[in-house]
Amino acid sequence: MSEPSITKVAGEELPASELNQLLIEALNDYRDFTLGENISANLPVYLKASDSKIYKTSSAADDEKIHSFVGILKEAGSTNDVKKVQVSGKVVGLSGLTAGQKVYLRDTAGEYGAIGTYEKQIGIAISTTSIILRVQMDGVITKNNQTINGVKTFGSIPELPASDPTTDNQAVRKKYVSDRETNVYLGSQNLSDGANTITAGYQSAWRYAIVHIILSDPGSRPTHVELFVFKTGKTSAEFYYNAGITIYEGCTVSVSGTTLTIGELGSSTFSSATAYYYQ
Repeated sequence: MSEPSITKVAGEELPASELNQLLIEALNDYRDFTLGENISANLPVYLKASDSKIYKTSSAADDEKIHSFVGILKEAGSTNDVKKVQVSGKVVGLSGLTAGQKVYLRDTAGEYGAIGTYEKQIGIAISTTSIILRVQMDGVITKNNQTINGVKTFGSIPELPASDPTTDNQAVRKKYVSDRETNVYLGSQNLSDGANTITAGYQSAWRYAIVHIILSDPGSRPTHVELFVFKTGKTSAEFYYNAGITIYEGCTVSVSGTTLTIGELGSSTFSSATAYYYQ
C-alpha cells in the first residue's frame, strides 16, 4: 500500500470525508505511478516497459496494453504527474456496468466493459458504478483472439473444427488431406456391355478409372483390353486393332455424369469387364 493521501499532525481534526478516504485506501491497494499521457480519473491503465510510466489500456492488440494492466487510475493527471492507481479491492466511481457481469478491457483506449478483440478480464461488476478487481492471468483463454508464442507440445493430437481451411496458414484436418490425396484406390465395380451406373460410393470421389475388358472370342485379336477414363478432362477412351486391311475391331469406354458405357466391340463377344476407381 502507498503512503496515505491525507496526513495530519497531533491535534488536527479529521473530517468525515477525509476519514472515509483513508478507510478506502486502507481497505484497498493504491500505488503511485508517473503518467505518460494525460489521463482522466477512473480509467484502466497499463505500465509501459520502455519508460515505466502508465498509459490508457487497449485490447485491440495482443501486447503490453493488456498484459501489463496495473489497475484503475483514481486521480486525473497530465503527463509526468505522479498519481494514485488502485490495484486491488473494490473500485468505485465507474459507469455503464451491469451487476454480476465480467468486466473486460475494450479496444478504445481507456474503455472497459464487454470483451474487446483480445480478451482481458479486469474484474466483476457489483453495481452499475463499481467492480471488484479480479485480473485475468495470462494463459490460454477459451474465446476471442489470442497470440501464443513459443513452442507448445501437445500430449495428444488436438481436434480441429469440422471445417476446411480458407487461408494459407490455417491448420488442416486429416480428412481434408485424405480427401485430396491422389492415386488412392477406392474400389472396383463389375460392368456389363453397354451403359452402367457408377457405384454410388464412388460417384463423387473418383478421379480416374482403369476399365479392364475381357473378350470371349477374340480370334487373332487381344483377349484383354485396358482403357483409362477420367471424371473430368478426357472422359472417353478407345482401343482399335487393325490386322492388315480386312480386320478392324475396337473397344470404347465413355463417361457421362454417373454413367460409364462400354461400346463398339465389333464382331468380338463381350465376356466381362471391371472398372477400378481411383481418387
